[in-house]
Amino acid sequence: MLSPRTFKKICADPRVADWTDERSAYRVYSEGIWLYLAPGWVTQYGQTQIHEQTVKECAYELMCTRYDPDAWVQALQGAWAHRIEVELLPAG
Repeated sequence: MLSPRTFKKICADPRVADWTDERSAYRVYSEGIWLYLAPGWVTQYGQTQIHEQTVKECAYELMCTRYDPDAWVQALQGAWAHRIEVELLPAG
């Protein structure tokens, strides 16, 4: 699969289910670009999203993604387990 080089092409890539552009010249702290991968796609680190500051960095990370449904399920289960762990902390 070819690597997209523009933000518009990255957003239209079939590996990307959704995206958020939180870059701003007016903010003191810029959140960058978030890419939420389509079901079955994971990063080289086994994550389901990409968070980078520039389009070039996002394009590189998107190029390094792989289709691995088992790793995708594990990443989701890990995220859900973390939420449950936080919700079950004792109040005290």
